[in-house]
Amino acid sequence: MAEFVILISMILSMVVGISSAFYSSKRNVDLREAYAGRDWSIRTPLSMMLGVVLISLGFVMGGYWLVRIGTVGSDLGESNIPNIVFIMLGSFGAIFFAILGTYVLIAWALSSVHAVSALYVSDQGIETRRPFRSPVFAAWGDVVRISESGPTSTQSQSSVEIVYRRDDSHGTESLLIYDSSLGLEAYIILDILRARKRDFDLMDM
Repeated sequence: MAEFVILISMILSMVVGISSAFYSSKRNVDLREAYAGRDWSIRTPLSMMLGVVLISLGFVMGGYWLVRIGTVGSDLGESNIPNIVFIMLGSFGAIFFAILGTYVLIAWALSSVHAVSALYVSDQGIETRRPFRSPVFAAWGDVVRISESGPTSTQSQSSVEIVYRRDDSHGTESLLIYDSSLGLEAYIILDILRARKRDFDLMDM
């Protein structure tokens, strides 16, 4: 009976979590202020963070279920797989997703950003904020390049890369904005930033 409750709870948590995350990816974002030259900001949708927390909770329950199989057995039948395999996989999965879900909860509840990531665009430049980190600001006059980089063998998500000059030297730094953390496609973010950069360059001529 206990195993049945664990499985049902795990499935429900993951289904609701995936639905919530999917809903956030289909949301309508008002971009009029972004293209009109006004101050504009976007942050991780609450529904996306809720989805990640629920999915993580589902994996934690799944990890507990595997550990339970490795220690007391399963009501679904015996397995030829050594118990230590169930215990190791379950423990690793439960710990990893417990950390992930806890981080997202803390980022939403306790950080000044109240999100996993936030982007602020103004007449002065671009600013990104992440939980428990100092904001990173790039003035339009210091921006050298704005480009999009898609998923690669070492990067699983699309992002917008902003290369800008540092104040203290002649070198440059790169700032990455991941579309998955904002719930807005990278090509839209790229188009907004390039348009604002063009507006700045025209006024600065």
